[in-house]
Amino acid sequence: MSTAMSRRFWPQKVRTRLAVLYAGLFLVSGSALLGLTYGLVAEPARAALVLLLRRVQPQSAGQADHRLQAATSRFRHGGAVQTGL
Repeated sequence: MSTAMSRRFWPQKVRTRLAVLYAGLFLVSGSALLGLTYGLVAEPARAALVLLLRRVQPQSAGQADHRLQAATSRFRHGGAVQTGL
């Protein structure tokens, strides 16, 4: 892109440039924080679900894994997870 084209789309006033820069930084940092939070919470939540399913009804590892996959699928799609209590 030529210099004339980039000057046309980039704001000329310092106040507007700073507002655009801060909005971009806010968006990037918010996305990073959301990704970090998801990464920290996703695995412990899955581990807690495994413990809950195994505590409710002792069963073979294959059955527990099948129930875990079904419960995880329902949880991700907004459905309720039935614990059998």
